[in-house]
Amino acid sequence: MTVAQERSLVALVALCPGMGEEASAAAIAAHSGLRHGATTLALRGLERRRLVNGHGDDSDPRCWAPTMTGRAEAKHLRARTD
Repeated sequence: MTVAQERSLVALVALCPGMGEEASAAAIAAHSGLRHGATTLALRGLERRRLVNGHGDDSDPRCWAPTMTGRAEAKHLRARTD
């Protein structure tokens, strides 16, 4: 997992503490300190790894939600950096 993916995943989980919550890529970028484009690419990579789910289509801004596996991975990443 890349550093951008790690930061995006941790930021997404922080923004979505409850099940069923989702956040925009712009909010995730602001929380993680990454550029919007880098965040979007990271989220797509995380989606391929099934750590996040993207909602919406190409005409609408996508919203993102962590999967249960993604939440567990983010918890592991936070523990590693603390």
